[in-house]
Amino acid sequence: MTRRGTFWGLDLAPAARRSLGRVLDGAKKREKAGEREGARLAYERAAGIAARLAAWAPESTVREGFLARERECLAAARRIARGGAPGVRELSALPAADSSGRQPPSAARDQGAPYPCELLSAARIGWDEIAGLAEAREAIRMATLLLLATPPEGVRLCPPRAILLYGPPGNGKTLLAAAASRTLASAGGGTARFYDVRLPFVLSRYFGESSRIVSAIYRSARERAPSVIFVDELDALARSRDAEDSGAERRILSTFLSELDGMAGKGRASGVLTIGATNRPWDLDPAVLSRFEKKILVPLPDWEARRTILALHLPAPGLASAEILDRLAEETEGYSGRDLEALVKSAVEGMVSRKNGGLTDSLDKGPRDWGRVRIAVGPLEAEDFARARERLGARDARATLEPYQRWAKGRPEAGKGAP
Repeated sequence: MTRRGTFWGLDLAPAARRSLGRVLDGAKKREKAGEREGARLAYERAAGIAARLAAWAPESTVREGFLARERECLAAARRIARGGAPGVRELSALPAADSSGRQPPSAARDQGAPYPCELLSAARIGWDEIAGLAEAREAIRMATLLLLATPPEGVRLCPPRAILLYGPPGNGKTLLAAAASRTLASAGGGTARFYDVRLPFVLSRYFGESSRIVSAIYRSARERAPSVIFVDELDALARSRDAEDSGAERRILSTFLSELDGMAGKGRASGVLTIGATNRPWDLDPAVLSRFEKKILVPLPDWEARRTILALHLPAPGLASAEILDRLAEETEGYSGRDLEALVKSAVEGMVSRKNGGLTDSLDKGPRDWGRVRIAVGPLEAEDFARARERLGARDARATLEPYQRWAKGRPEAGKGAP
């Protein structure tokens, strides 16, 4: 049963179709008038609308029509960006709507629940900006390469379908996925093929909707393959089942398992890599764990990684001496990458306060004077970092890593005492 109006998706389709038509008309007019930048932006916006309509179309012919329109709009935007010859090119016709003026209806969706294309992202971080994590970095780089590379004729490569990154929070699990997103975007000519899935985007209060959202994300990813789906806080989505679980939770997990198995692809290579990240691997359902071919511990940074991370987060090269950074890397065993970032920021804040007495008094002068304020900076001293460490407190590396090491050895009490 479907509803018209507020929170079901049926009435969004005709509005989106009309919006697509208006945006395309505007893009053509701007291109014809020589407004290249405005035309490029309009074509990119039209591509996004077409992707939304494609992602939720229930019929393959309609879906393919909107995907073709998305590709055409992106190609037009790239042509303009590269300085291609001016002139409006004809685009294919929009997929037909039904007699009511709507695109054939998809499964009803919760208002505010995302179209899969809204999860697409491409980060700016590169592999060389990630310190340490050699095993995890190499595994994801290899899996990404196998998605993109063309194997020799007659050779069937089997890239992993799923990789699980687990370990203490704040140590680069999300950064690894972000670097993969940049690689995929570069391979796609700037088109994102990376789905950043967060729990609030998936969960819905309406019956059966969360399962449909999971299916829609994977369907969209297969259509854009090769692609990567990154699921952060996987334990919240796929925790171990028990008798108290609701039917909705079981349906979500069942759908997720089916997608990880590639059942929706009917046995064909899907070209989709799922990267899951969790701080609590012991809470994951055993059936989910069995679908991840690779399970990689993302540990606390070692001395070399800590030294690199500290230097990366300095606001300017050379702001702290090599001697201070070497000693600080020694003293911060047990700190996560996030802790080290916070440490540097706190030390810089202390240095700015030390060099600029009464700086905040300038706020009382009024907006016209704020932009004229000049902030004095100087080298970071050991005392700046010592005070920052006092504010952050000590860290116990052994206590932090022990639950993950127990879990990796298959010990059932692994999660006891874990944060």
